[in-house]
Amino acid sequence: MNRLPLFDPESKIKILINSLIVAYNCFYIILISMQLIFDAEVGHLEEYFTNIALGSWITEMLMEMNTVCYHHNHFVTDRKQIIKIYAKEYFFFEILPLLFEGRTAENTFFNVLLHLPLLLKIKGMSIILAKLEFYIL
Repeated sequence: MNRLPLFDPESKIKILINSLIVAYNCFYIILISMQLIFDAEVGHLEEYFTNIALGSWITEMLMEMNTVCYHHNHFVTDRKQIIKIYAKEYFFFEILPLLFEGRTAENTFFNVLLHLPLLLKIKGMSIILAKLEFYIL
């Protein structure tokens, strides 16, 4: 694992990928909200949208655990420290939506409860947007 280089958080590719993931997360949250509240049907595309969301979340997690970061005004380049920081501060906001997404129930109330962890992605998105603002400016 140490042979793989760490991502530079200020690289244009990393910023572009994070921006795309945040944009897709916004789209996905709106889509799921419309399905839950208005009983909207997406048809057979729902499975594709969910798979893309899960794939982007896993990609995001792997990238963040392998990206150099600033923590308490220090530039952290040690992979073990980066993973510890990620696990302590961000992992909760990323893993719960990943575990519960794609599950449904016949009862509308339980269906809404199963999708509540998706709201944690909003916190994860705000963290990514704050980082993007820091790196871009």
